[in-house]
Amino acid sequence: MWYLIEDFFEQNLLMKGFIGFGWLCVWVMAFSMYDTASTLF
Repeated sequence: MWYLIEDFFEQNLLMKGFIGFGWLCVWVMAFSMYDTASTLF
């Protein structure tokens, strides 16, 4: 697990931005699915 964090910190700033933006999209998608499911039921 720790080698993944070390690999992340070795990336340049552009790649960190892409990875961070990807994780932000994942969180938004998960919250959107939760919010949609809560309104349906």
